[in-house]
Amino acid sequence: MSHTNLPNHFDPAHDFESIADLIERLGRPPEAIVDQWCEQLRAAGVVSNLDGSSSDVSSSSVLPEIDLSKWTILPSGELRCGDRTYSVGSQKNTLRENTLRENTLRENTRQPISNENQRRVEAFRSRLLEVEFDEHERSELKTCAPAKSVNQSDSNRASSTTKLVGIVAAILAFIAAMVGWAVSRPADSVTIVDASRSAELSPIVPDRNRESKRMVDASTHSEAMALETFDASRSDSDEHVGTSDDSPIQRMPVHEMIPKLVMPRIHPLVPQTDDIDSADDDNVISPTDVEIEKRDAFEEQPENSAEEKPQPVRIAKVHAIALPDTNAVAESKSIEGLSTNNLSLEFPNSIDLYLEERPSDRSYLICDGKDHQTIAMLRRGASGHLLFAWDNDGKQRIIANSLQQGRLQDAEGHILYLRPCIEADPWAMSFVQSDHQPSWDLGGMIPAQRSKLSVDFTLPDEIEVGWIEPVEVDRPRGSRCLAVLSHKEFEFVQIAVLLNVRCSRKFAAKIRFAARLDPALPWQTFTDAGLAQLSDQLLQQSERLEQQRIRLEAIYGQADTAGRRNLQDNRASMRSQIEWVTQMTTRVSQLQAMATTLGINGNIRFEIACRWPDTDQKILTMTP
Repeated sequence: MSHTNLPNHFDPAHDFESIADLIERLGRPPEAIVDQWCEQLRAAGVVSNLDGSSSDVSSSSVLPEIDLSKWTILPSGELRCGDRTYSVGSQKNTLRENTLRENTLRENTRQPISNENQRRVEAFRSRLLEVEFDEHERSELKTCAPAKSVNQSDSNRASSTTKLVGIVAAILAFIAAMVGWAVSRPADSVTIVDASRSAELSPIVPDRNRESKRMVDASTHSEAMALETFDASRSDSDEHVGTSDDSPIQRMPVHEMIPKLVMPRIHPLVPQTDDIDSADDDNVISPTDVEIEKRDAFEEQPENSAEEKPQPVRIAKVHAIALPDTNAVAESKSIEGLSTNNLSLEFPNSIDLYLEERPSDRSYLICDGKDHQTIAMLRRGASGHLLFAWDNDGKQRIIANSLQQGRLQDAEGHILYLRPCIEADPWAMSFVQSDHQPSWDLGGMIPAQRSKLSVDFTLPDEIEVGWIEPVEVDRPRGSRCLAVLSHKEFEFVQIAVLLNVRCSRKFAAKIRFAARLDPALPWQTFTDAGLAQLSDQLLQQSERLEQQRIRLEAIYGQADTAGRRNLQDNRASMRSQIEWVTQMTTRVSQLQAMATTLGINGNIRFEIACRWPDTDQKILTMTP
């Protein structure tokens, strides 16, 4: 057994995986193979050359320290450590050469080797098998190649030589298979590792059926697709992404590392009713455009509900007054713009209050129709204007709160509404968080049966809106609607806006934003910070895949015809993964651009109005 120097252009440390890496990936080698390797190392520790020119212990080679991360197996089956290669016999050797080799090995088994070399042989075997050596194992190691008598007949030696040739051939076949296995290991055992380690070159997508690797195949990862919010503020490990050896970005396959925002699955939008086709709006999305599945991203999540945030309001300049608070100290409210002649009190719905004129003092009483109890009065003031005042007893009645839903009209047709119109700024979109709950004080209840709601968007020119669930106009006291925003230049990226509204003395809207990067992907709640984190993860993954591609191409270039044929699927899968990550990176960037644009120029406008026979009375309106 000898060790030789390889040509300078060949570096096994970079071209082949170490024994340690092979064991980590493929498992422990059979004990019989380990014993043969130990025999080769022991022989190398006894003589310097296989021709037996030096058999003295003093001239023996000193074996290197046993560190399996520095030992490799060459394609020919040779063991190598550093710049030293330990050759093995070839089946093409002549009978004379093999007989000489066998005699030399047989003589070596009877020659002691240095304690240091013996210790390193034992350490080599121990670390390969992960066992501790005892005296019995040491004895077996020393006699792993039993010597025969040198006086045996030539026929016995020839028979023994034939057996040795068979053993060597078996060893070479196993080593060749092991090296081939290391290059073409199946995908289901491969993980993404750091670039400093040997490349794991097999497909990352578990299913090796190429059709199932297509990005739009929603069934590929359906088992792992429980929808989760992609929100950096809700992640417990954001700051550790890609910073340690145990990071998921290093250890997990691509399809498990990337958040569910970029994972294939039919999206969970479902129309709230089956009557969407009957909607009047031209840009209502047909149910045939929406896959039917549970809407995970849009289900109510009380634990994630945003805190209600009252919005500033102001009184619009319309012909209306705000009645004095019934709980306040008695005071009069001046009413301008109406004459005192032939006043009438009207309501949009049935409210049992009426107006009674008192000609004696040219005043009016507002009375409860049930028992004629006075609720409030209107009288002429010194300036000639009407003055409104509550009756101390009448204002305590519940029906007194319904008076603000009415209006006064004089003989000339002038109308005065008894509640002011609330005006506010449109609600500006924000993606700092995925859930919001703004509210606006209306100053009182709305007429339940006569009120209507409208929702509209102010959007940049390049963004369009379509409705999955149109606004329920006649249900302002409690309803939901769902809109999808699309960019004219981005074919796949969309943002959904879910609105759950309710109205009592105030109008409140629960707003949730979600997004998807492809029609085959699920809707996923998101935030600006979450998108930035996802973009970084995809960038890191793209760099890792490119490193693996380079290593794969290097191995492919060195492989023989059969090896290259085995690597074809690996190369195709690698190209598919790189293309997929590149597409997702582009689309996340588009989604970020879309969110930024909407954050600057996008807002939502709500309006509530009361329907009268002749007109609509605005209760809440939003203007820039």
